[in-house]
Amino acid sequence: MGFRDEAAGYFHKAVKLNPDFSDAKENFYRVANWLVERWHFIMLNDTKRNRIYNAAIQKAVSLGSKSVLDIGTGTGILSMFAKKAGAHSVYACELSKTMYELACDVVTANKMETGIKLLHMKSLDIEIPKHIPERVSLVVTETVDAGVFGEGIVESLIHAWEHLLLQPKTKGANGSCGQYGRVIPASVAIFGMAVECSEIRRHHRVGTKDIAGVRLPASVKFQSSASSSAETGEAVEPYTTEKMSRIPGGYLPLTECFEIMKVDFNSLQELKSLATKEPHPLSVPAIKEGMLDAVMVWFVLQLDDEYSLSTSPGEETCWEQAVYPVQALAGI
Repeated sequence: MGFRDEAAGYFHKAVKLNPDFSDAKENFYRVANWLVERWHFIMLNDTKRNRIYNAAIQKAVSLGSKSVLDIGTGTGILSMFAKKAGAHSVYACELSKTMYELACDVVTANKMETGIKLLHMKSLDIEIPKHIPERVSLVVTETVDAGVFGEGIVESLIHAWEHLLLQPKTKGANGSCGQYGRVIPASVAIFGMAVECSEIRRHHRVGTKDIAGVRLPASVKFQSSASSSAETGEAVEPYTTEKMSRIPGGYLPLTECFEIMKVDFNSLQELKSLATKEPHPLSVPAIKEGMLDAVMVWFVLQLDDEYSLSTSPGEETCWEQAVYPVQALAGI
């Protein structure tokens, strides 16, 4: 009936009650395969991402951030990094029932179930002291998709700063090290490039007006969902994703790489201003003549002042690039 998350929870309970119940086991794995998004596998196999997150978390905990909240824990890996680093209190929240159950199993298998409190809920619903006893000194999260904001990181961090985190460190502040709030990742810089790409054009634009003698009238507007969502106000990301280094036929850069924006995740004021920020034009000179098919977007995630991750086309990471297709045929 479409209640896959709930179904997975009941099948999981049935298997726990009777590990030999083969029908329940088969059904659990079938529904779990629907629910565990494919990117979880790519993410867990991204050795560089895991190593750098681990190093940044270890550093933060060693500098005094001993209470940690992991937002969108998934398999629980960042929480376990924090516990292994020596954090006294670790809390982790996960909205998906399937991923929450999986995290419980992974944490238990690593003998950390007494040191990590797992919560099956959105971080926006966490209350003190109902769910966690006090404000934490560190929030870790990796709720960033290819376009950065698609998983709601801004909303969840605004709530965290207002309700769950200690106040941020201020310049010249005294007091013991670590008794202030901070977020990993600390900030993000977002970059773009205008490109010509026949493969993107093929997927998002009708190039012919005559198909085997049947005419497509100019008055009828053909538009891909990635483009129309921005105009209609639908809650759909106005982009698709591609591994641009492997896209069939390649792509031609029409501009240099340009910076779109920077966001400081450790500034509540900056996070709040994003919600009310008016769109502003960017003037980017063309370096080549060609057909404008898309704006390709990637980011550099700055975990702290030392560790960072880039999702640029030249990097091999679990993230693809965000691709904003351009509808109108334009020569530049």
